[in-house]
Amino acid sequence: LLAALPALDVRELPALLRFKAQNDFRSPLEGERRRDPFLAICLHILRHCHRLTTFGVFDTQGSIVGYATLVCGGHRYSKNIHVANVAVGESERGKGLGTLLLDRAESFARQEHARRIELEVFGSNDKAIALYKRLGYEVEGVKRRVVESEHGFDDLVLMAKLLN
Repeated sequence: LLAALPALDVRELPALLRFKAQNDFRSPLEGERRRDPFLAICLHILRHCHRLTTFGVFDTQGSIVGYATLVCGGHRYSKNIHVANVAVGESERGKGLGTLLLDRAESFARQEHARRIELEVFGSNDKAIALYKRLGYEVEGVKRRVVESEHGFDDLVLMAKLLN
């Protein structure tokens, strides 16, 4: 069941939005937590759908318990894949689903003949940074105090893995 990790299509958008609403994830691309209206999210996805691929992990009832969204680079960055989001529901963490999603992301990147896969992670997210390092990602830089939240400022750690 979990090994397939299918790419989600527009029919699964409501399930993905439910998952996002039930889990309080902060993304480096979003900065402070915000709740976009349903229509705004749909329009954003439709506007960028030619460059976005989202893989989901489902439980036995068919509910999404994790996902990864990739952005295929454009123009000069056509050989880069950016991991925009990796999220696993709190009750499912520690079961290897993050590794599974990142392995699937890398497999997709190789199919697309990408030369690198890259991501940004909050500096305070020690578990994610350790996971990325274990999977072969390297720190390429740090943007200091770039994101402000209710807890103060956080850094963004830029990480990448060269594929060829």
